[in-house]
Amino acid sequence: MKNKRKEKQLSMFIASFYKMLRAEKGCSDNTLSTYSYTFVLFFKYFKEVKEINFKDLTLKDFTKKNVLGFYDWLENERGNSICSRNNRRAAISSLAQFIAQEEPEYMHQCLEITEIKRKKEDVKTVCHASVDGLQLILSSIKVDTIDGIRDRVMLTVLSVTGIRVSELINIKICDVSFGYNSSILVHGKGNKDRLVYLPNKATSLILDFLKVTK
Repeated sequence: MKNKRKEKQLSMFIASFYKMLRAEKGCSDNTLSTYSYTFVLFFKYFKEVKEINFKDLTLKDFTKKNVLGFYDWLENERGNSICSRNNRRAAISSLAQFIAQEEPEYMHQCLEITEIKRKKEDVKTVCHASVDGLQLILSSIKVDTIDGIRDRVMLTVLSVTGIRVSELINIKICDVSFGYNSSILVHGKGNKDRLVYLPNKATSLILDFLKVTK
């Protein structure tokens, strides 16, 4: 253990990596939270399975074998889905790339970690509502109240644009441009914005809603 403490601590590089994500990459709070929790679980794996406390972990412990053990532990011991496992892999792989740049001595070791493949997920058939089904849902909304008009507008915009619910609820009036080729500026994940065009019917519904809410 005495010699091990002379090695560079893994926690030190994780802290530097986290600061880089926030300062240089401009990652969203959700991404930072996901990465942070991945590293918490990584330390938990070493403590429970390897009986090594996080303060004693060094770069020599950051190996392909240990990382694969961590992924299997997530699935078999914690019951994580393949999707969750793959999300944790993304965080670990990004950390490995960072360490490879900072410590060339460990470049090959880190490269082995980044080359670990995503685990294949079972592709499930996604069911979509038919056009008639959507029309039935929209027609069932009572529009004699402001809430009803709002709900119809929201469902219409979701169905014609394909944006996420989380993106929809963050839209402000200043994000909507009316006129020829009306559009919405959508604020997506990772602070990535994109322009989504609105068909005439959806534009009319939004305008009608704005009239009754003034």
